[in-house]
Amino acid sequence: MEPCHKCWNHDPIFSQEVVGSGGLKVHVDEGAKIFTGHQDGKIRVWKVSVKNPGVHKRAGTLPSLKEILKSSIKPSNYIEVKRKRSLWIKHSDAVSCLSLNEEHGLLYSASWDRTFKVWRISD
Repeated sequence: MEPCHKCWNHDPIFSQEVVGSGGLKVHVDEGAKIFTGHQDGKIRVWKVSVKNPGVHKRAGTLPSLKEILKSSIKPSNYIEVKRKRSLWIKHSDAVSCLSLNEEHGLLYSASWDRTFKVWRISD
């Protein structure tokens, strides 16, 4: 498993688009993809350009909008986090740590909201 990587704005692998999209906190690389954790509680997935490794294109967000909409229908999918209701499938505070298990295709995330999530990266 790859350890947590803290990010700062001067990290040379990140373009302004990646850094400026919600307060970048952590990142982990998986060859052609980069997973970034942000202040807004989102995990963003980026595709690395083959021709220009310094250019990244956003491929998605974890959880996806489809997953959020599907889960938000059932009241049982909500939990209390810091005295407010939040969907259990997403972080409600900054993502503070990411770790990747490439062998099993899993991404682990931890947040300042005191939650730990496991994501299947093949989805």
